[in-house]
Amino acid sequence: MKKLFCMVLILMLIAGNASATIMEPKGVDLEFKLSTGIEAREAVVLCRSLSAHLDHDATSRKMKTLSAGNTFLTWESYGEWQNCFNGEGKDPIWVRDYYLVNDPAWYITDGQTAVYAYDDLEAPRVALLGRNEELPILLETEEWCVVGLRGAAGWIRKTSKDRYHKGWFDPDSLYTITRAELNWPAGYSEVTDPYVLSQLSGMLTDVRDMGQSVSGCPFGVYLTLTTEDEQRVVIELASDSCAIFRASGHDYRYGNSTHISNTKLYSLFPEYTPHHGQN
Repeated sequence: MKKLFCMVLILMLIAGNASATIMEPKGVDLEFKLSTGIEAREAVVLCRSLSAHLDHDATSRKMKTLSAGNTFLTWESYGEWQNCFNGEGKDPIWVRDYYLVNDPAWYITDGQTAVYAYDDLEAPRVALLGRNEELPILLETEEWCVVGLRGAAGWIRKTSKDRYHKGWFDPDSLYTITRAELNWPAGYSEVTDPYVLSQLSGMLTDVRDMGQSVSGCPFGVYLTLTTEDEQRVVIELASDSCAIFRASGHDYRYGNSTHISNTKLYSLFPEYTPHHGQN
């Protein structure tokens, strides 16, 4: 019995101190910006039930009900209201912003993780999370994260094993590309040739992370990449001579070890012609 008690205690300690990945905010949704020209960011519903209305007025027609954890894109506010993109081809609807968190950082569990009622390991537990659960971070201190949880909030104790502020975009995902589409204000070009794609992949995976959006370069050229596992990744390219792309709120210097300029990348797309103001 004593041995069993010790095993249970160890498991409880492990569950209460599991490692996690803390992800930075996702930033502007580049795929949405490419298709609409609008800089939208993700919002997360925090309350159990949230009514979405046709207009920014509680007396307007109720269009749908959102639940805790639902996400949507938003880019406009009006008083206490925010617009809510309700699907392709539809006009946005409106929700009260009291019950939202906009473009949060995220806590992703790597194993069983205890959630406490307040910032004390002796506090009552309000949940025990499994692996790979994603929760929006509402507040972060040196030792704790407050996360949105099923229409409420809870405290998670951080550990020395946590991986902090890892970006959503991973350049290594571009090692194998099956298709590349370049969009610029004056046109479009597509590449599917494996040899050309391997050259492109080599440039885009040879990178230096410059940090968050620090470059003063003009942007406005979009590269949509389809990976081997059919994922679509959109990055935004600098439109001057700088070999810099932007993804997940970070700027990356590509072709870093060979010190190339962006003309090397653009030359892989025969139809490409610089638009007004480009070099």
